[in-house]
Amino acid sequence: MSETIRDRIRRQARWCLLASLGGLLLFGSTAVFGLGRPQPVAIAVGWLIFAGALVAIRWIKCPKCAARIGQTIAMPLVFPRFLGQRPNYCLYCGVCLDEPMPQASATSQSQNPIK
Repeated sequence: MSETIRDRIRRQARWCLLASLGGLLLFGSTAVFGLGRPQPVAIAVGWLIFAGALVAIRWIKCPKCAARIGQTIAMPLVFPRFLGQRPNYCLYCGVCLDEPMPQASATSQSQNPIK
């Protein structure tokens, strides 16, 4: 079965949330268990991973129109019970999220007019 747009967006958002959880755990465990001698590099790396992954959620794009839909569609797809109704279409281009992923066209594979 082919991957739908909804599946792709949900997978990207889950990876971002998993990375942010990893950064939070690195930041928190280094700050808590390094009480005698905290490791500022590990704390900074954990904080950067955490913040970077949360910012990366905002950059998730619609595969059809390339509009940033991270906040408006991706997060409600991952947490539908907490963030309201599950979206069914892109707010910018109107594509149904249950459609299969758009494939690259044959013309985009070869841009060289001279063969």
